[in-house]
Amino acid sequence: MTFDAYLTVSVRDALQKNPPTTNDFILDCEFKFSSWELSKQLSFIIEDIIKDLPSQSNTINNDYLNMKKDLENKQDQSNQCQLNIEQIKNKILMKKTESTKTEGTSTTTNQTNTAKLQKTIAFFDPEYDDLTSKLTSYENEFIRLGEQLNYLNNQYHKIEQTRSTILDKALNASTKLQNEIQKLIKSIPYKFIQQHFQQSDAKQLNSLYQLLVEA
Repeated sequence: MTFDAYLTVSVRDALQKNPPTTNDFILDCEFKFSSWELSKQLSFIIEDIIKDLPSQSNTINNDYLNMKKDLENKQDQSNQCQLNIEQIKNKILMKKTESTKTEGTSTTTNQTNTAKLQKTIAFFDPEYDDLTSKLTSYENEFIRLGEQLNYLNNQYHKIEQTRSTILDKALNASTKLQNEIQKLIKSIPYKFIQQHFQQSDAKQLNSLYQLLVEA
């Protein structure tokens, strides 16, 4: 049953009982109708705003935070791997320098002599062979981490763009809600209800004053 139908039945019932049609009765009917009208407008506003808000089951923000954390961890691994490569290269360089000094050769050698020097170092110094093996392993690991970083970066930017779009829609919805509420506050039903409560408060204060005076 609509409020119009309810109001018609109420008025018909009141007339059948033949009470005096007082100003308070008319105001009460107007108050009920204004309340119904205000509630209807507010419901429409909320339904319209909800369409632009993400659902509660949307996991985009958690996905974004998890992807950001994975990307940071992978970047830390890549940085550490690069640091390990630099450290091993420095150790290998020190080994070459020490071996060159021991053999009394010049630090400037041709490619053939360099290859022979590396074999000599590896033969007499097992640590050198271990360092070169680790260097190769870290360099391969660095390449693999770089590929993973590129993949995570692409995924991160996609999620970030989707998240940004959702946030923009939510912010626009918030602004729209504020504007609609401002319009609602200026509407006739709202002003009537506001005036009704202000008058009710005044009447209650007058009644309280009369009771105090009579006491």
